[in-house]
Amino acid sequence: MLIDFSSLARSIVGLSRRSKRWILASADFALLFGLLWAMISARYWSPFIPNSMITLLLMLAAPACVVAMLLYWRGYHEVTRFIGVRGSSKLAALVTVGAMLWIGMLLMVGQHGIPRSAAALFVLFAPAAVVSFRSAAAGLLRWSGIAVPDRSREKEKIPAAIYGAGKRGFELSQSPTFRKTRTVVAFIDPSPGLVGRSIEGVRVLRPERLMNSSLRTRIDEIVIALDADTPVERHNVLRMLEPLNVRVRILPDVTENNGGRDHPWDLRGVEARDLLGRGIVPPDTELIRSTVASKVIMVTGAGGTIGSELARQITRFAPKALILVDHSETALFGIEQELVDAVAKRDEAKRPEVSAELSSVANASIMGDVMRKHGVETIFHAAAFKHVPMVERHPIAGAANNLLATQILANIAIDSGVKKFVLISTDKAVRPTSVMGATKRVAELVLQDLAKRQSGTVFSCVRFGNVFGSSGSVGERFAEQIRAGGPLTITHPDMTRYFMSVGEAAGLVIQAAAMSNGGETFLLDMGEPIKIVQLARSMIRLMGRDERTEENPFGDVEIVYTGLRPGEKLSEDLLVDMKTATGTCHPRIMTSIEPGIERGLLERELGNIRRAVEMRDAGLVVAALSALVTDYQPSAAIIDQARKPSVEISH
Repeated sequence: MLIDFSSLARSIVGLSRRSKRWILASADFALLFGLLWAMISARYWSPFIPNSMITLLLMLAAPACVVAMLLYWRGYHEVTRFIGVRGSSKLAALVTVGAMLWIGMLLMVGQHGIPRSAAALFVLFAPAAVVSFRSAAAGLLRWSGIAVPDRSREKEKIPAAIYGAGKRGFELSQSPTFRKTRTVVAFIDPSPGLVGRSIEGVRVLRPERLMNSSLRTRIDEIVIALDADTPVERHNVLRMLEPLNVRVRILPDVTENNGGRDHPWDLRGVEARDLLGRGIVPPDTELIRSTVASKVIMVTGAGGTIGSELARQITRFAPKALILVDHSETALFGIEQELVDAVAKRDEAKRPEVSAELSSVANASIMGDVMRKHGVETIFHAAAFKHVPMVERHPIAGAANNLLATQILANIAIDSGVKKFVLISTDKAVRPTSVMGATKRVAELVLQDLAKRQSGTVFSCVRFGNVFGSSGSVGERFAEQIRAGGPLTITHPDMTRYFMSVGEAAGLVIQAAAMSNGGETFLLDMGEPIKIVQLARSMIRLMGRDERTEENPFGDVEIVYTGLRPGEKLSEDLLVDMKTATGTCHPRIMTSIEPGIERGLLERELGNIRRAVEMRDAGLVVAALSALVTDYQPSAAIIDQARKPSVEISH
């Protein structure tokens, strides 16, 4: 019976990555065992039959060592069709090392009938045999009509499917940028009116057809280009595509921040925020205008993720002036230039004055001069040290920046006639287990106390969880680790966190500021907590990779659990007392009047913290924070650090 090599080759290429790697490993094992047997037989001038079980085991160990080396160093991740010179060199090197390991085994155990000459020839010929086998397989695939690209020519176009056969999908397929790098294999769309039709000769298929193995093997990428590109719709599409393990790209909506794209048809990869799936609640523009329009606004920490997004959104509602404050020259310069360029495109009458002030907020003289010179009316205080492990290692700096600087800035605001002061807080301030969380909680208590003692400045706090897209955020870190081939590090398999997009968070903060009357803590609705390991696995699959596990040793990216870091919790809360929360006029903003603290205790322990910072005494910092935040549970690491002798400052 004749074998249809073309159909066989296509069937093999259509298998899953895991199956193809097992086939290659098995073929290598058989090839190398046959090679060794042939060399031993040639040495004895007759077909060799092992005379003992240990001889047979030693013969089997030769291909086993080579295959194990290829498995461990990901030799089977090379695509056979595209093996090339670099891939062949890597294979030859790994095979040589594996064969040498087997030689070492022979020297320790004994030859047991295996000639030294045959073993030496195995080391020489095994790499050539494996590389030749790969080259022959690539030739068979070429002969069968499955193209192997000529690397001397222009890079092969990526076969892609476009999810969305509407206006945006069609325009994307026609754009020169897209056509230069990709070939459209199929359009995918759930609309009954489009399914079955053709666009430029390419069929529009139902989403269910993506599960068809023949279609899946023809595409290397799926591009989402939806007309109605809402977060919920995008989330639903991604969930459907996730099991395919095909790389997914997204044509960003025109409302998205440019994100460094140079062209409207530039695509981006899947980001963690795409997996959030939160519906959009339109902002109450009247609330925002009442806070921002024709007013002088100051944003501290303006170079950071939250501060810069607050500044962007504030400029859209025509403030009289926007004062940007940050102690990082690079970050401050970047956001100043971005906003100056943005407002320059508007009518002169609608251009707010944008001014940058390079300073720490703890510098009372500079901050006082800035507030009085510009006549600041509202302050959004986003400046803070936010990374829990870093602040846990530097508790004195954390207390100085997150707490004492906030107190200094708040008192200057009162003296300068500022009308509203909004502190950006965090869910880590609720029942804190870290210095970062405890310092933010005490900062909240300081503002509550000031709100009670005067009425000239309205103080409030806005508390929320993690935001996608912030510097060092889990989503960015996961994407970088996946692109690097792993490992992908997670502290604990049961860790959960609340997330929202930075744009939504900043918009809600501005709206909450309009509702403040003094002393409130506003809580942003973060939705349901997300399990971090599930987020990681979704990103691995949607970036076209496999998770490497014991069941799937040929996977691309391994997830490694590193253990909770000092100060970290498995889960976070937004409320100190759930009974105190009430709704507001906005469905995603709640408010709470939380218990304050006795003023004498607050003044005494703040004095202790100031002395601790001057004396560089971590123990006194922890003791004072514990006295002020009764549910603060210091980590073992910070307790050990607090026991060390303080470092005195020479005067």
